Amino acid sequence: MFGWFRQRRRKKLTQAVFPSAWEEITRRNVAHYCMLEDAERAHLRALIQVFIAEKNWEGAGGLELDDEIRVTISAQACLLILGLPHNYYQNVQSIIVYPSTVVPPQRKLGSFENTIAPLDVERPILGQAFLQGPVIIIWDAWRSSSGAWSQRHLS
Repeated sequence: MFGWFRQRRRKKLTQAVFPSAWEEITRRNVAHYCMLEDAERAHLRALIQVFIAEKNWEGAGGLELDDEIRVTISAQACLLILGLPHNYYQNVQSIIVYPSTVVPPQRKLGSFENTIAPLDVERPILGQAFLQGPVIIIWDAWRSSSGAWSQRHLS
């Protein structure tokens, strides 16, 4: 029964007009977008609309999330499932976006844990994903790597 409600909501989302500002963001920030056929672009836009609506978005480290961040991350994620059977990354509930590289705290042993190897040392991350947990994205690392690629290859 809940599947019916979910499909109905998704249908409403995809029937809404894709905002022109989102179209511009996608063209500017997703290098492969211009290489897609019209039908693929339309499908990608529909995927983006659902993805943005269904995920919990959190800015961390003082980052204020805006449409550019949400649309760009959604477009990149949805590009990976374009034309494949999927369920809109059902296991991803939250997307946490940091403005720059972070160093997560070192994991502490639990009360009944014993370790043979040393625990991981603290080191900076550029992103991270957890099974049944959030996806962490570092915004400036993504921007600098993808922006540099599109500047070199599309100019």
